[in-house]
Amino acid sequence: MGIYVSKIAKSALKLDLLTNFRSYVGKYFSHPYLKALMEFPVIFLGASPKDIPAMYSLMNYGGYALGTWYPMGGFYELILAMKKVGEKHGVKYHFGHAVEKIVTKNNSAQAIIVDGKEIMFDAIIASSDYHHSETLLTQIKKNYSEAYWETRTFAPSCLIYYLGFNTKIPNLKHHT
Repeated sequence: MGIYVSKIAKSALKLDLLTNFRSYVGKYFSHPYLKALMEFPVIFLGASPKDIPAMYSLMNYGGYALGTWYPMGGFYELILAMKKVGEKHGVKYHFGHAVEKIVTKNNSAQAIIVDGKEIMFDAIIASSDYHHSETLLTQIKKNYSEAYWETRTFAPSCLIYYLGFNTKIPNLKHHT
């Protein structure tokens, strides 16, 4: 096992993933159009490719080498499947309510306040962005101050709609 870990570590160092993304792309592509194409995916991280670590080139690798896969019926089918698995294991979901506060006791999140009522849980998963999740905690449990967050640049989000048609549309090319 140690031999494989050593080999993987040495290979990872050769990738030079700690440089910036723009420099990394520039080692492999010289044409400005190809550079722009390869840098495009990281704009969704909210910064310029010159400010993003080259480690994010692994996203490009996944897309180009492994392909892009979509669940049959769309991504919502994945959500429905995860919900079904959760319900099978006793998970109860609460939709359409804003969480007002995350209640911590004995150094762990144990309840949330919704509509002014405290609801206890065995586990709490905060899937909102980090800053918003922190606003739901008491000051003593926060890792960062508001002053810290005011100095941050937040990444823009992206909403993409995939439309499917069960008929061929004349003269319509892929990705138009």
